[in-house]
Amino acid sequence: MNIVCIANDIPLPANSGGRVDVWRRLCAFKAAGHKIFLLCWVDIGRVDPPSEAIMNQLRQVCEDIKWLPIRRSGSEIMRRSFLLWRWPSHVAARWVTADIHAIYQWAKSFNPQLVWLDGLYGGAVAQHLAQMLGKPLWYRSHNIEHHYMAAQRVRENRFIRRLGLWANCLGLEHFERSLISHAQKVFDISQSDAQFWREQKLCQQVNWLPTLVDPEFCQRLADSPKSNQWDIVYFGNLTTPNNI
Repeated sequence: MNIVCIANDIPLPANSGGRVDVWRRLCAFKAAGHKIFLLCWVDIGRVDPPSEAIMNQLRQVCEDIKWLPIRRSGSEIMRRSFLLWRWPSHVAARWVTADIHAIYQWAKSFNPQLVWLDGLYGGAVAQHLAQMLGKPLWYRSHNIEHHYMAAQRVRENRFIRRLGLWANCLGLEHFERSLISHAQKVFDISQSDAQFWREQKLCQQVNWLPTLVDPEFCQRLADSPKSNQWDIVYFGNLTTPNNI
């Protein structure tokens, strides 16, 4: 199939759990013979724009890539704030940076059979695009997001970030439930999360789709010397709420 994939974040460099999850799935789509057209966002306020090397690596898997910057400018934040009555902050941030008509023309030119939403926060754009294209929307959930964000808000001690999490929790459960009810299929990261949404009876098809394994990475581990004195485990930064 030709698949328009909408991801919360650019999947490379794959230096976080969420990025690894999305990147390995894109590679699996490619290996299965599908053509992927990727729409994603880059939070310019926190990370650098993608380098040419990153873009070249993405082009090896995706037929075309459109990345949109989240700049956190005054006008952008104001427009985002005005949408809090309708959507959570992270959803609104992606909507205000997207020219929906231009994205529709971009996606339409590929004649896609499917809109694949990987992660919740591009959901407003994905729903609108699927409706304009007249194509099914399939959603891969990374968490029960309203539970996950509420837990982060409780653990966050920094005022500004706690305020940001509070803004994102506004209407989050309603938006998540609404999106799932409009999706033709839902895929979840864990069996327990999938069971949670099955019990809600919002979508007729809810399936488990775990994080995929990179076979080359496994082979490198298998081929590594067995005489290492030390193994190194990375626990995360122990600062951000999800790592805590």
